[in-house]
Amino acid sequence: MNKFKKSALKIAMTSALLAGTNFNLSAAEEASANEVERIQVTGSRIKRTDMEAASPVVTLTSVEMESRGFSSVQDVLDSLAQNTGGSMTGQSVHGFTPAASGVNLRGAGMGRSLTLIDGKRLMKYPKAAGGTSNFIDTANLPLAAVERIDVLTTGASAIYGSDAMGGVINIILKKDYDGVGLKLRTGDTFEGGRAQDNVALTVGSSSDKGNITFLLEYDQKEQLKATDRENFDIHTDLAFGDHPFNSYSSYGARIAGPGGYSLPEEECNAQGYKYWGSFCGFDRSAWRDLLPEQDRLSSMVNFHYELNDSHEFYGRTDFTSSGSITNIEPMAINDYKFEVDGNDLIVTVDPSLTAFNDLSTTFDKRTAFNGDFAGLGDGNYEYRRRLKEYGNRITDVSTKVYNFVTGFRGDLTDDIGYDFSYNFGRSEVMVFNRGYASVGDFYNVLTAGNGHSLLNPLSSAQVAESKYTGWSEAESNISSFQLGLNGTTFELPAGDVSWAFGLESTREWFYDVADEERQRRGVLSTGGASGQGGRDYWAAYGEVLIPVIDSLNVTLAGRHDDFSDFGSRFSPQISAEYRPMEELLIRALWASTFRAPDMQRVYGDTSTGFSQITDPQGCTAQGGSVDPNSSIPACNGELYITSLSGPNADLDPETGSNWNVGFVYSGESWSVTMDIWEVQIDDIVSTLTSQEIANNPDIYGNLITRDNTGVITFINQTAQNLSNQTTAGVDTSFTYNLDLSSAGELKFKGDLSYLSKYEEQTTSTDPVIDNIADSSVPEWRSTGSISYNISDFATTLSVRYVGEMNGDNVETFRDDPDFGYSTKIDSLTTLNWTASYNLPYYNSVLKVGVNNITDEGPKPDYTDYGWPHYSRSYHFPNGREWFVGLEAQF
Repeated sequence: MNKFKKSALKIAMTSALLAGTNFNLSAAEEASANEVERIQVTGSRIKRTDMEAASPVVTLTSVEMESRGFSSVQDVLDSLAQNTGGSMTGQSVHGFTPAASGVNLRGAGMGRSLTLIDGKRLMKYPKAAGGTSNFIDTANLPLAAVERIDVLTTGASAIYGSDAMGGVINIILKKDYDGVGLKLRTGDTFEGGRAQDNVALTVGSSSDKGNITFLLEYDQKEQLKATDRENFDIHTDLAFGDHPFNSYSSYGARIAGPGGYSLPEEECNAQGYKYWGSFCGFDRSAWRDLLPEQDRLSSMVNFHYELNDSHEFYGRTDFTSSGSITNIEPMAINDYKFEVDGNDLIVTVDPSLTAFNDLSTTFDKRTAFNGDFAGLGDGNYEYRRRLKEYGNRITDVSTKVYNFVTGFRGDLTDDIGYDFSYNFGRSEVMVFNRGYASVGDFYNVLTAGNGHSLLNPLSSAQVAESKYTGWSEAESNISSFQLGLNGTTFELPAGDVSWAFGLESTREWFYDVADEERQRRGVLSTGGASGQGGRDYWAAYGEVLIPVIDSLNVTLAGRHDDFSDFGSRFSPQISAEYRPMEELLIRALWASTFRAPDMQRVYGDTSTGFSQITDPQGCTAQGGSVDPNSSIPACNGELYITSLSGPNADLDPETGSNWNVGFVYSGESWSVTMDIWEVQIDDIVSTLTSQEIANNPDIYGNLITRDNTGVITFINQTAQNLSNQTTAGVDTSFTYNLDLSSAGELKFKGDLSYLSKYEEQTTSTDPVIDNIADSSVPEWRSTGSISYNISDFATTLSVRYVGEMNGDNVETFRDDPDFGYSTKIDSLTTLNWTASYNLPYYNSVLKVGVNNITDEGPKPDYTDYGWPHYSRSYHFPNGREWFVGLEAQF
């Protein structure tokens, strides 16, 4: 059965990959035509003899990942020069997805980069980034199971369907392992915090009919506290006053409002707050994690069995259980309103918390709340402070991931191959939130007796009476049948016409539900939303490669997707490969792309609330003009309306296109590539504010309801297809292997990505935003390595570079002569070093390494109001790290 045996091409490809070659080199020249097997590469369904095609693919092998010191799949993806938009990482300890990670190829957005395992789709993470955007979580993939990672750096909806707008990540797992292998790795940072331990066991058995491989991996990472790093244990001269880090000082004990005041210095310091000037503030750093505590257990079984010379049965099942615990500062309180009216002090709950609008208690201001309001005039006031008596806010996340794949593949005829498979995946996420208080119960504590002054500490009994532990659970599933055919039909003068055709039928489903108190906004400092829904879709795709002349191939591809909720979409693609000489490939590609609407945006729960707006059209209808001093609410900004926010079942897909033009120039021991690219995305789902809708009635009139006087009474503020985005740039790379004969071998490799354009327009009436000029996006990113090996010894020095970029709020401070700080974020260069030595027993290898040799920390963003005041999408707080590992095979 020739199709399942290693040919000369496979041997050549494996050798190239194990050597750490970035780009897929062609088969060994010595292989004759009848020995060369057609193989499938990422970015195409057609089996071909050339590894390089019209679609640029970056390949990272397991050997290369380890030689660069990476300890997780997310480490690998973070390092990609093409990860233009940066990553969502474990540093996002305060948000909707504190245990998940994702990448942002080409700046298209995390949900617009498709991730596959062995070419099969994964289920999406059941919790949405920002509460709205679904994505594929890359935090729970075991690195020990990975053979290589292919990164297709163009869109590919004609090949893979929805989500493949910015690129495709295809994780290829290890197969055909024979024997027993054990890997141990331990490491720590030089400053302490974020210690890591990893152990992986691989067992495999082969016969002349097939192979079964079993893998078990356990990984544990210690938390990294802010106090573990001097730069983030912010001193008071950086925390308060007019310094841009002053957001650090939020919610010291004080009464806000006209004539309100802070605790005096002695009391402020005695209660554990920090005093600066005339202000009592709160230092968050002592309570926050920079990176959470994490642990993960993964298992996988991968098998294939040859039924006869033409057919093979294969499958994979894997399971991952992981946990993550994040700590942030105690909750803030400013949710209770104190209205002074003469000698009356009326205590209510913030009107936005509609479930508690009936709570109201009246006190005598002269004696209530320890006399805090006795000297204050009429007006509205509130206590503001951190409720540190409740301790850290802790988010405990448990995740379970299941995947199952099985199928048959082989040959129907000498010219036609097939692959029929079933793929199922499920992700379960359970979250517990501790350190919170119930809105209603805390109101009772606050208003008990003659009122409790929040300038004084709460007792343990008061905390016990009002504390609340919230929860949420979420699940997502994917179930898919796929049939793919490929082969050749007839021969043209320049060669065979190759083709691929396939059908897919898929069901996706999710739910995300929070406890009832959080859904009704009954918990201080947090909320919760729920949603549930599913969609079915089927797809038919086709691809044909036409050898026009000996040196020119043209590939046409198209895919029709039909969804049960929004309808259908056809995605065409055309590409060309021109080889004027054996060493040179000139390639070009254009592709139409799309993304089905986020299910969270379609099937989440809507909520009704109140908005305060100015209504320019309604103002004119009532004979007025927009003026804050007007007596007409529609004119003075005091018009209160009902608004509906949340999902929209009528959303259309996001659409876009990619083009890429480049070349690959390669010799026996070297290669150089360059690609010029652009990614355009339209109809991006966004949410407008009520005021934006009211300001543009000619455009958004269908979202507005008015009364018979022409004044707005209701606005539909649900998600809409509104925005567009364009990114463009140039990628280049090189590899060079230098054979030193008996002195060993040197290998050089580099990747460089330049971002020339990153523009967004929120709506058709908004100005175009230049994200390079007005936001924190680097123009330059690069990676590189120098490797040397001789006999049993190998060592690698690798580099990662993130270029200079503007601060997150550069627009605010760029032209401010009194700012006094740089609006730029400095470039960051980190060096990793690893070495390995083959020991003389048990096929064992000793490995050591130091990551971030020069102990570079994240570069500060002086324009960023939010702690920790650096770009967590591109920079990391770990500092210098060491590790030692041992591998053995029995």
